Amino acid sequence: MSVSKIMPRKSIPGYRKHSAGKQAFVEWQGKRHYLGEYGTPESRAAYDKFIAQIMAEKAERSARAVNGGAAAPVAYKTKHVVIADFLKGYLDYAAGKYARSKPEFWSSRAIARIWVGRCGGRPTTEIMPQMLDALLADMSQENWSRNHFNHQLSRLKRMIRWGVRRGLVPPDAWHFVSTINSIRAGEAVEGRVLAESEEVRPVAWGDIRNLKRHVAPIVWSMINVQLLGGMRPGEMCQMRPCDIDMSDPRVWLYWPRQHKNKWRKKPRVIGLGWRAQAFLRPYLEGTAPDEYIFTPKKRMLEDRKRRRENATTKRRPGYQFSLPKLNPYYSTNNYRMTLVRAIEIARKSGSQISEQWHPNRLRHTRATQVAKRRGEKTAALVLGDNLTTATKHYIKEDMVKIHKEVARAMG
Repeated sequence: MSVSKIMPRKSIPGYRKHSAGKQAFVEWQGKRHYLGEYGTPESRAAYDKFIAQIMAEKAERSARAVNGGAAAPVAYKTKHVVIADFLKGYLDYAAGKYARSKPEFWSSRAIARIWVGRCGGRPTTEIMPQMLDALLADMSQENWSRNHFNHQLSRLKRMIRWGVRRGLVPPDAWHFVSTINSIRAGEAVEGRVLAESEEVRPVAWGDIRNLKRHVAPIVWSMINVQLLGGMRPGEMCQMRPCDIDMSDPRVWLYWPRQHKNKWRKKPRVIGLGWRAQAFLRPYLEGTAPDEYIFTPKKRMLEDRKRRRENATTKRRPGYQFSLPKLNPYYSTNNYRMTLVRAIEIARKSGSQISEQWHPNRLRHTRATQVAKRRGEKTAALVLGDNLTTATKHYIKEDMVKIHKEVARAMG
């Protein structure tokens, strides 16, 4: 059951989009309050401020009723805020903050689901060490690895800190949760030792090659471009012509608009040699500079063209097909699930694929190839990993030079 179904529907108004335009609004007590353009950080911040004001006024009214009309001390404003309301407010905030990182939002929602299922109707003033211990015990039953459990623990702390700053959670709750340490290897949580994360290994080239006839041509190109560029799936999915410097025909330089270490002010460039360019060129034709190169629409058109070529009956004159509403680009989740389903089909049909693998492992395959020919430091630079420790002696110009050398030599 989703958190939205567990939580009271009318306790906190939702962040909504006007059907006739791009304006975001929140409806409260029969009146609409417009927040600005839908989906922007500014409108999300305005919504967050509006909800915090509602919750504070609601708590104040409840406290006045209890105290016979006298204003309640600030410390008791959270007395009538229940955990479910607090978590719904946080998830609305997280939906905007992590709009570009859906897994981060989903992970936060998983914690909220567990917490609401245990004690969503209790007030936030009851967040005590005993409640937190019970919550951790429930989290330990989710079959998470120790590393993911520690990440979830950090998210839990962020949730409570957010609630404290907005007056929805008493400050004592932050002191309680801050005393919880990360789980060390071999340490038990409520008598259960959490499993360690499996080491990420490179994908065998045979497993990649044998997948070709089970995926669409555009997906096969995506696999090869990601492999040859040593990219993360998100970097490959968001490729646009305007982000690629094609001034040097031998090596194109791709500067991702968004990448993992952008917030650290670290540059990220990806060299694309002749092999990667060969997979990209068919999808660059007819693509506007600011449009995504790999899109579900292009895949659907490929599928329909292939079915039309293999059809045994003629299409009636004047027939026109329409495309359903599709995302403007492949999300990392869609890309991953496409490969997962293709691998399952391939293994059932008898193809020689030794194991199920996910797109992130393609980076490790590329790292192994580059490390064997150019060394570990160059491999770390090409993949954009550990730039501070492994390649701190490189400056930006050296980084571009090394990317070009590797792309020329290895495609």
